[in-house]
Amino acid sequence: MPRSRRKARAQGFKGDRHIVSNAPAPDVVVVGSANLDLVALAQRLPHPGETVSAHDYFEVCGGKGANQAIAAARAGANTAFIGAVGRDSAGDTLRDAFVADRVDVTHLHIVEQPTGRALIGVSDDAENLIIV
Repeated sequence: MPRSRRKARAQGFKGDRHIVSNAPAPDVVVVGSANLDLVALAQRLPHPGETVSAHDYFEVCGGKGANQAIAAARAGANTAFIGAVGRDSAGDTLRDAFVADRVDVTHLHIVEQPTGRALIGVSDDAENLIIV
């Protein structure tokens, strides 16, 4: 292999992301989805065609991968997340949540498609319905 190619490989990819880093290797690497969940809490879930009133609403980070990465980081593991979010306010919210929980977002890709969203209904007796 020519010397210049060996040197380039040793230094890592020269793009908008760096592969080589002085940061310690993560204990846990999660590859998965990240969504912004809109959760509605209600006394009970609606029947088909029925409307019920919610007594609370909130937005929270969601997606199987995001949930696992944040849980691992909160448990003390040095955690990295590999996934994608959109270039939108929901993507910004998810990225900020990862950073707040000390999840490495070096490989969180920002894409032109909108960030995934989920609508979640939860009843007072903990039954739920989810639309992604």
